[in-house]
Amino acid sequence: MIRTTRSLVAALCGLLVVSGADARPHRVVSLNLCTDELVLMLADRSDIAGLSPLAADCTLSVLCLSAQGLPVVPANGERLLGARPDLVVSGTFGADRARAVAGTAGIATLAVAPATTLDDVPRQITTVAHALGQDARGASLIAAFRSRLRALAMPVTNEAPRAVMLDANAYSAGPGTLADSVMQISGFRDAGSGARLSLERLVAEPPDLLIRDASPAAPSLAEAIADHPALRARFGRDRMAIVPGNLLLCALPQSLDAVALLEQARKALPRGHS
Repeated sequence: MIRTTRSLVAALCGLLVVSGADARPHRVVSLNLCTDELVLMLADRSDIAGLSPLAADCTLSVLCLSAQGLPVVPANGERLLGARPDLVVSGTFGADRARAVAGTAGIATLAVAPATTLDDVPRQITTVAHALGQDARGASLIAAFRSRLRALAMPVTNEAPRAVMLDANAYSAGPGTLADSVMQISGFRDAGSGARLSLERLVAEPPDLLIRDASPAAPSLAEAIADHPALRARFGRDRMAIVPGNLLLCALPQSLDAVALLEQARKALPRGHS
């Protein structure tokens, strides 16, 4: 009981040190793809002691090039302690054991709740920026994000075009997802339900725009469906759009690039579908 209390006090002290005005953390380790990207945007590069193995994968991360050359730290307690972090940042799901090891060692930890809409972006930035002692940098990033969001946002009406976004396994984006949020901000009604969509259904009940959640990875089921001659004949080039998958894995300021792509696709829709 005494040991547990001491560990708890040490962990709390670590959190207090991180939030101090003159003592920002200088050895930050991120264990999650989305927190990797937030740390890369907000921390000084010299303060990053490690990122997850996914950070430098350009099929997943929009900041993969920025991650190159930085240490890779998997969510393993021994490897984590070996990186000598003073702050460990992760998501709320996964890496539980590594976070527990860090807490027991008296290392400050921050678990960031996942963002599922563009509205969540400022909250995540504020949370991580504060833990990094980079509040001003976070505020500047949020201001730029909100300014671009206002410039891009389109109203969604009952007459707005309908869109379906297919992920790599041909599942459609459903309500409460980042893809759904991006489509709505772009002025589309989301015609997906989160279910896997067959070629037959897409031909029989076509939306105004079919969006492929594409990436440079190996050909996916969604790509195979989209390349089918029957679907190409039904939609044509002007009613298909491609959005790089890494723009939609984490809610970030860069997710607005997906909004911009969809707005271009909306303007290119044939008469009667826009």
